[in-house]
Amino acid sequence: MTELQKIELAKIKIFSYVVGDIIKTIRGGALMGAFVQCFCLIDYLAAIGREANNDKISDNYEKFIENHLNYYDPKKLYAVRCGLIHTYGPSNSMKDADLDGYAFQHKNPRIHNKYYERIYYLNLSNFLFDIIKTTYDFFNKIEKVPERDLSEYCRRMEVVLVVFNPFGIVANLNFGSIDPVLSCMDCENINWSILENEIYKLCLTK
Repeated sequence: MTELQKIELAKIKIFSYVVGDIIKTIRGGALMGAFVQCFCLIDYLAAIGREANNDKISDNYEKFIENHLNYYDPKKLYAVRCGLIHTYGPSNSMKDADLDGYAFQHKNPRIHNKYYERIYYLNLSNFLFDIIKTTYDFFNKIEKVPERDLSEYCRRMEVVLVVFNPFGIVANLNFGSIDPVLSCMDCENINWSILENEIYKLCLTK
C-alpha cells in the first residue's frame, strides 16, 4: 500500500468510525454524547496534523483550531474540551480561557459560537457541520502533499482508530454507506449547503 493509499484509508476510517458514530449517537438521542465525540474528533485530527511541532496535546489542539477552525476561539474550545471529556464539568483550562461554564444546544443556531457572561455557547448542528467539512478539507490538503513527505502523517495515523474484524480493517467504501446524511459528499463537486441542511434537520428531530 502506498503512503497516499494509507492516507485515503485513514480518511474513510475517521468518517466511518467517528463521524458515522456521531450521527448514530444523534439518531439515538444522546446529544451530549455527540458533543463529546465531536471534541474527540478534533483531538484525532490535531494528533495527526501535529501542527504545533511538539507533542503537547493542548498546543496541537489549539493550533489545529487556529489553522482550520479559525472562526472559533482556540483557548475556549480547548477549555470546553477538557471540561467535557475529563470531568463533564469545569476544567483548569477554563480559568485561562475566561470561562465560568459552557452551554450546549441543538435547536438554536443563532446563539452558536457565542460568548457572553463568561459562558461559551455551541449549537450541535453548526458544530458538527463545521467539523465534518474541516475533516474533509484537512485530508484533502494532506492528499496533495508530495508522497515523499507523507511518511510522518502515515506514522501518526497508524495509531489512531484501528478497528479490526476477522476479515481485516473495517471501513466503508463511500460516504453514503456510512450514513445517508453524508450522501451528498459522494459527488465530485460537493454542495456543502445540502450537508449543512441535512445535519440541521437531523438535529431538529431530537
